[in-house]
Amino acid sequence: MKKKYVPHGRIRQHKIEVRLNDEEYFKLEDTISKMETNKSEYLRKLIVGTQIKEKPPDEFYKYMKEFSLMGSNLNQIAERINTIIKIEDWEEEDTDPKEFIRQLKRLRANLLNLKKRLESEYL
Repeated sequence: MKKKYVPHGRIRQHKIEVRLNDEEYFKLEDTISKMETNKSEYLRKLIVGTQIKEKPPDEFYKYMKEFSLMGSNLNQIAERINTIIKIEDWEEEDTDPKEFIRQLKRLRANLLNLKKRLESEYL
């Protein structure tokens, strides 16, 4: 099959023109500025049915990084605890090692759930 000629190497060769009243135009501009995107990208997302959300605040990315670091630390702690062979090492602790591991797993699961909720709300 012969390839179609695409002017100037463009993937998208169809151009459309849309007329809007002031209210529609300013709403579009406001939405695009909140998403930190351009009109073309915004309209393409609408056409393919992508859920449109505002760009998350910078704090969101900071928190997501912290969640990842906490999860990594929890995994390292759990891994270290799983390598402890002698129960005598736990005699000084008030917590049963198996219960401690269960608590760590619950904490990790809670962190992952919180991360998923934040991602679904903002991304």
